[in-house]
Formats: sequence, structure tokens, C-alpha cells
Amino acid sequence: MRVSLSLRAARAFNDGCATALDSAELRTAIAKAQRASTTKRKLRQPKAERKAAKAEETSAIRDAVMARSRGRCECGCGQVLGQFGDGQLDHFWGRAKAPQSTQNCWMLAETCHRLKTLNKPSAESWLRDFIRHCERHSLLAEVVKARARLAFVLARKGEAP
Repeated sequence: MRVSLSLRAARAFNDGCATALDSAELRTAIAKAQRASTTKRKLRQPKAERKAAKAEETSAIRDAVMARSRGRCECGCGQVLGQFGDGQLDHFWGRAKAPQSTQNCWMLAETCHRLKTLNKPSAESWLRDFIRHCERHSLLAEVVKARARLAFVLARKGEAP
């Protein structure tokens, strides 16, 4: 367990003179750390449960997005999913950057997913495709977010949106 001590207590430990330490200060710091640790442990689900819940959530989103796609790649190419491999769920903004939902996910063919991940032909191109996809499905919040990102990408390149 990690215990946070005051600067004075830390200096005393570093100097090797534990006798100079105020024992009440040490007891207070240890008790505080134990309370914080116990509270966090109680509130947090076990890792296996969190992982199972996340997998269940992703599965539900995948099913909803697949139904919305009607078996076709949603980037606009129209490729039939399953023809060259199963469709792949793509989190447009990335799972770490935005909570996953049916609004920010789309179903892509394997080749399109690979190209999008590599930003080929360009991030600008994929942003435009995602904007068209969101407009087609009336995902207005995502349209606004994607247009703002597109404006940023174009400004960085020195172009106007």
C-alpha cells in the first residue's frame, strides 16, 4: 500500500532518523491512506466484472450498428459486408477519447477499416465520409463534432473548410 507522508516525515525517513518523526503524524498519514484505499476497493468492481460488462456493451452496440448498416460498409463505398470478411465495428473517435455509442461507431468493411486506421488517403477524407454518414442517419451532435475537427485539420494544412 502506498502511503503519502508530509514533507517533514519524508525528510526524516530519508535522513535515516526515524526517531525525529512525530508518531502522531505518521499514524494519521497511515490511517488516511488506509481509509482511502478501503473506500476505492469497495466502490470498484472486480476486473473480470468490468471486462464482462464492457464486452456486453460493445456486443449490444455492434448488433445495433450492424442492423443500421443493413449489411453494407457505412463509409460510403457500399461494399457488402461478409463478401471479403465480416464487417468491423469502428469507434470513429477512438475508444479512449469518447465513450462508445451507436452514434460514434460505424460498421466498416475490413479493407476500409484498415485504411481508416492508417488514415489513407487522409484524415480529411475520412472526416468527410463520417460527416456524410452522420448526416444520413441524423446524428447531429456527431456532425457538429466532425465538422469542428475537419475545420481544425484544414486550418493546420492552411486551407479553408
